[in-house]
Amino acid sequence: MTFGKTKSKKSDGLVKVPDTGDVYIRLFSNPDYIHCVGTDKLAVPDKIICGVENLPDEETDPSLFSRFCLAQSLAERFSLNFHQIKIKRTRTKGELQPPRVYIDGRKTDIDISLSHDGRFVAYAVTFLNKKNSIL
Repeated sequence: MTFGKTKSKKSDGLVKVPDTGDVYIRLFSNPDYIHCVGTDKLAVPDKIICGVENLPDEETDPSLFSRFCLAQSLAERFSLNFHQIKIKRTRTKGELQPPRVYIDGRKTDIDISLSHDGRFVAYAVTFLNKKNSIL
């Protein structure tokens, strides 16, 4: 798998959590970073699409850039126009909710994770329905 311009090594593993259950992980690494995704189901790591990108410059908002990278990845994967996809966070009773994917204004059930640290942003997406579709 390639994140940014650097090839990453992929390793799978298992983390045992006492009294909770197992966490199946997929670890991507290269000389610049380590990126890990985890799930509670063994089959799910193969259904995760993820990416790591470098921030273009110090002035770039990492939160907005991670959303941009995720939307670009979804547009490419599903042959959509990038502008059809929005990643929004809404408030419910004053509380900020996790980010959600909207396509053509409709909220989807796509499960996403966005992260940023230092000069890197990362995203992960999983599709748990059988059709691997987004709507």
